[in-house]
Amino acid sequence: MEQGKTEIFHGGTGGFHAWNSAEPVGHGVPFFCLSIRIFTIPGVTTDPVFRYDCSMTEIPSIRRLPTETINRIAAGEVVERPASVIKELVENAVDAGAQQIDIRYEDGGRTYISVTDDGKGMSAAELPIAVERHATSKLSPNADGDWDLLSIATMGFRGEALPSIGSVARLSLTTQTANADSAWQIIVEGGEVGSVKPAPRFGLSGTKVEVRD
Repeated sequence: MEQGKTEIFHGGTGGFHAWNSAEPVGHGVPFFCLSIRIFTIPGVTTDPVFRYDCSMTEIPSIRRLPTETINRIAAGEVVERPASVIKELVENAVDAGAQQIDIRYEDGGRTYISVTDDGKGMSAAELPIAVERHATSKLSPNADGDWDLLSIATMGFRGEALPSIGSVARLSLTTQTANADSAWQIIVEGGEVGSVKPAPRFGLSGTKVEVRD
């Protein structure tokens, strides 16, 4: 069958076959049909005859998505608008034990968002893990080694907020713990994760998250 050509096919139990031919429609090549008409041919057959307007466009095969695309899809689920970013970051601060949360934003949150808390904070070793998908401190196995998803007591648990935000914006994450000599910072731009670097301390403990553009 030629691309864009209209042909008549007979409906049989073994599938659709070209009229007066044993060859399957499209000769085994996947195709898309944009319109179908069903009718009979008097004096020839009482079985339904299907008229297709078909294109021999090959149906794509299944493929794995790259990590960057996966993160952007996840970002669409997590980050609907600037308010969604603030919500996710505030929930992280609450789950980190913060008593005070400072929120700043510019241009309705479209160009700049900052959320600073006085929670537990993170170590330098934890920072790169914090910006990985499905990495979280809010779930842990029980004594039997099972991960119980029915007894969650935190604001969130999926570990998708930070990597999702970092895949569609410029994300700066600065954190410190009470017993550390220095704060630590990591930057994520368009899904590209930078290295962990020392940063000036800004309090006893806590985390400051900045989101730009």
